[in-house]
Amino acid sequence: MLVQKVGKFLMKYIMRTPIKDDNFDGIMLLAITMVFSECWKASKEFQAIAQKKIPTLYAFSEDDKVVERKLTYDVISLLGACKENINFYDKDGILKKEGKDLQWLTLMSFEEGSHYVFRKYPQLCNMKVLELLKRTRS
Repeated sequence: MLVQKVGKFLMKYIMRTPIKDDNFDGIMLLAITMVFSECWKASKEFQAIAQKKIPTLYAFSEDDKVVERKLTYDVISLLGACKENINFYDKDGILKKEGKDLQWLTLMSFEEGSHYVFRKYPQLCNMKVLELLKRTRS
């Protein structure tokens, strides 16, 4: 009980996370998952995706409080892409800067959207999935 109260205080006032604090067990599970995920060991998997050119849509938010910005851009690099390949969208989902999509890879960066960016912009993400699938079929 005390751990939950201290945890909620830390999340709300110190870390200022956008994650709802009414599910502390879920928050702790997320934290434990991130700590033990060993995501840095996944580089071979991302490189394999790039090598095999598996159709991939990578949508992310610049204000993600769960995945660090550096990690996001490291993944983009592991996929064999760079900043010129990223389609940048503003907080309203309006395209600000068009990127150069690869045949098998579409990158979408949103100014806002937090960790679950696809929930804030579902129509746009779905449209890009369809475009990617059509592009990779030909």
